[in-house]
Amino acid sequence: IRDRLRARGLGDVYKRQMLSGGYRPIVAHIERYEATRTDLDFVEELTEMGAYMQINADSIVGKCGFFTKRYCQKLMKNDLVHFVGSDCHDSSKRISRIGEAYSYVIKKMDTDYAKQLFIRNPQKIIDQKI
Repeated sequence: IRDRLRARGLGDVYKRQMLSGGYRPIVAHIERYEATRTDLDFVEELTEMGAYMQINADSIVGKCGFFTKRYCQKLMKNDLVHFVGSDCHDSSKRISRIGEAYSYVIKKMDTDYAKQLFIRNPQKIIDQKI
């Protein structure tokens, strides 16, 4: 994605248009995309451009594999995560592991960071402060 935007000279154009319009996108489940999974600098660049990053609860607790879990830990340690999602589009087919992920983040990081990801940042969206 990034190389294509740069090759066309569009990265800065899109950034200016998006941010000048008051938009700050949330990039969902960044642990799944090759472009963000293989290049932490790209995630940092997107964050510096104004994008928010979201990872899934299942990925945090290891339901998507050891390497995905480890990558999520790396993202959190580098303070590159803003939200955690359940990815439960249909609760009859998927169970939410938000509670389990919240406890895990408290254990691996701390309570304040967990509250930021699971409570304060989502509340800012509801309050239209993000």
